[in-house]
Amino acid sequence: MKVCIIGTGDLETELQKKLDEITKRNNIEVERILATDDVNSYYNRSRITILTSLYEGFPNVLAESLTVGTPVVSFDCPSGPAEIINNGINGYLVPCFDCDDFSNKVISLLDDNQLSDIRYFNSEKSFNLLEKVIKN
Repeated sequence: MKVCIIGTGDLETELQKKLDEITKRNNIEVERILATDDVNSYYNRSRITILTSLYEGFPNVLAESLTVGTPVVSFDCPSGPAEIINNGINGYLVPCFDCDDFSNKVISLLDDNQLSDIRYFNSEKSFNLLEKVIKN
């Protein structure tokens, strides 16, 4: 399995330590992308997009991911994710800090046969949903 992490953040050092432990145990390849110039190519190749932020303004990553059809899993942090994600329809909202539920939703999307249905829904419907959110 390949995990691609795009961007930077305050907990980068802590994240890297955890990734080192996980990758050694589970044979996961991690690709770190610091520049966020052309992320659409990553969304198009991805099976899912996850957002683990504890706070957001407007989470562009969710909007961009959904517009190309990629399902999302996000913590339901203040400001944004709940306005973009229809829980269980175009992705999943998970209560903040509920890491077990978050992991289960990611696994569910990766293992579930309905992934292509979610992709189709997202590419067809999410653009209209995002347009309504932006207008309001």
